[in-house]
Amino acid sequence: MKIRRRIFLAVGIWVQARLLQAQRDGPNEVNDFCAISGASVAIANEKAYLFGGFSFWEGFPDNYTGPNNFLRIIDFSKPFRSGDDVSKYVVNEALPSIVPRGTFSELWPTEKNTLDLFHGFHEPSPIEIARNDSAATVIYPLTAKHRYSISGKEWTSTNVKSADLEMAKLGKENDGALQKFATRMSAWIPGINRGYALGGELYWDSPKKSWKDIRHVGDHHGLLVYDLATDSWKNETMPIKSIRMGVLVHLKTEDDDILITFGGMTDEAIGSTRRLRGMREFSIYSTKRSKWYSYVSPEGSAIPDPRSDMCWAVVSAQDNSSHQIIMYGGRSTNDLEIDGSVWVLSIPSFDWVRLPGNSTDSSREPGKRVNPTCVLVGNKYMLSWGGRRYLKNGGNLQCDKYGNAVFLLDINKGDWVDQYEVGQHYLVPEAVVKVIGGSGKGGAKKLVPDGGFGDLELEKLMKFKIEESPDISTLSPTVQSSKPRTGIIIGAVVGGIAIVAALGASFFIFRRRKHQLQANTPPPAVVELHNETAKIHEAHDASTVNILAASPVFGELQGDVPTAHVQQQVRVHVDPER
Repeated sequence: MKIRRRIFLAVGIWVQARLLQAQRDGPNEVNDFCAISGASVAIANEKAYLFGGFSFWEGFPDNYTGPNNFLRIIDFSKPFRSGDDVSKYVVNEALPSIVPRGTFSELWPTEKNTLDLFHGFHEPSPIEIARNDSAATVIYPLTAKHRYSISGKEWTSTNVKSADLEMAKLGKENDGALQKFATRMSAWIPGINRGYALGGELYWDSPKKSWKDIRHVGDHHGLLVYDLATDSWKNETMPIKSIRMGVLVHLKTEDDDILITFGGMTDEAIGSTRRLRGMREFSIYSTKRSKWYSYVSPEGSAIPDPRSDMCWAVVSAQDNSSHQIIMYGGRSTNDLEIDGSVWVLSIPSFDWVRLPGNSTDSSREPGKRVNPTCVLVGNKYMLSWGGRRYLKNGGNLQCDKYGNAVFLLDINKGDWVDQYEVGQHYLVPEAVVKVIGGSGKGGAKKLVPDGGFGDLELEKLMKFKIEESPDISTLSPTVQSSKPRTGIIIGAVVGGIAIVAALGASFFIFRRRKHQLQANTPPPAVVELHNETAKIHEAHDASTVNILAASPVFGELQGDVPTAHVQQQVRVHVDPER
C-alpha cells in the first residue's frame, strides 16, 4: 500500500514539474491548442488568411493566454472536409519577429498579392516578456504598416507616409508605452482603395506589460480612414459617442459605397454601466459624402437579442436585388449570455430572419462562441474560425483540440455542414424569400423597409443596381437535368415529317413532269413546273424555320414563342395536304 502511494506521489510530482516547465517555456501551439479569439481574416486568390487573436492552451491555467504566432491559410479552390484534421487543409506559416502579434487588427488585401496589417491589441505573454522576445518588447508606432507578400511569403515592416490621428498626439508613458488603438469593426473597400476602422478601444502598449496588466485607457471616438493612394490615415467622426464589438459591413449601392453598422456595446469601456445596442438601430455611412445616416426599424417584427462579440459575412443575391448579412455567435443581452444562433439581416428591407443553424453532424456544429471570425467563401458558405466555446455563460470553456476550429455554414440551407464543394452558387434562403419575395436567384419584391426610411436622401442612397439574374443551369453542371429535352425531340420529329412531305411532293411533280415530257407537252409546261417546284421549296424552308422557332434551343436564342402560336405554325406547315 505504501509503495503504491509513493508511486502515485512520484507521478504527481513529475506531472506538476512538467506542467510548471511547460508554463515557463510556453505551450506547444499545435498539440496544446484549446481556443483562439479575435483573429482577423482577409480573402485573396481564393484563399483565406487568418491572422492574430489571443489563444488559450490545454494544460495551462485558465487565466493564461498567449499570442497567435501563425498565419493560417485555407485554400478554397479545392474541396475539403472541415471535420478532417486541420493539418490536411490548413497551412500554418510561422510569423517572424518583426510582426507584432495582435488581436482585432486590420488585415486588408490592399493590392494584388499583398496584405497590409495595421493596429490591434498587441498580445505579448508574460513568458515572452521574461524572455525579452522582440515580438513582445518592440513597440511599433501608430503609423506602422506590416506588409505580407503572398507570392513571396515574406513580411516587411514600414510606416505610412502620413497620419492625422487625434490619439497619435499623445506622448509616451514613463515606461516607454505608446497609446494604441484596436477595433473589431473594420472593412476594406476595393473599388475605392480605402479602408475603414470604426470605434473600438484605446490602450497602452508597453514592453513591460502583458495582457494580464491593466492597459485600457478608454474608447476611441472616431472613424479611421486609410487611403491607399496617399498611404495615409485620417480620423473622421462617428455616428454615436461610443461603439465597440459590433458589426461593420460594406455594400455597393447604385452610386455609392456604403458602410452599415449595428450591434455592439455603446457604453464607455471604463467606469460605466454596460449597454448593448438594440438590433433595430442602424447607422449608415456614405463614403462619397463622408456623411452618417440613422435608421430605426419599426416595432413588431422578430429581431435578435442585443448582441456583441459576434462574427458576420455578407452575400448578395445573383441579381443584386437583395443582400444578406449573416450573423453568428457572440454575447447577447446586457448579462452577456453566450449565444450560438444564426440570423440574417436582409438589405435593403432591413428585415431580420433567423436561420435553422442545425447540423447533421454534431461535431460540425460550432455551438455558442465568443468572438469567432467569419467570412464568405465559395459563394454560398460562411467560414467560422475559432472563438471561445462555452457550455454555459462564463464557464466551461470547451477546447478545439489541435486547432480543429474550422466550421462551415451552408447559407443556402442555413445549416452547418462538413463538406466544402467548389463551383457552388448562392441562393437566397427560403426563409428570407418568404419575407422579401422573389426566389432563390433574386427578384426581391421588398426593396424598402416597412414604413419606408423616413429620409429621402437615405432612401436614394439605399438604391441598388439590379441586374438580370443568370440562369444557374448554364453555370453549374450539378443543377443541370440529365433528362432529354422533349421540345428538341418533338421539333426534330416534326421537322423530319416536313422534309419527307416536301420530298414526296417533289417526287410527285417529277413523276408528272416525266409523264408530260413523254406525252410531248409543249415547252410552257416546263416553265410552270419550275414555278411550282420553287413554291414547294419556299414552303419547305418556311416550315423548317418555324419548327426551329418552336424548339427550346431556338427559343432561348430568338425569344420565347407562345405555345398556341407554335402549334398553329406546325399544323399549317406540315399539313400533308399541301
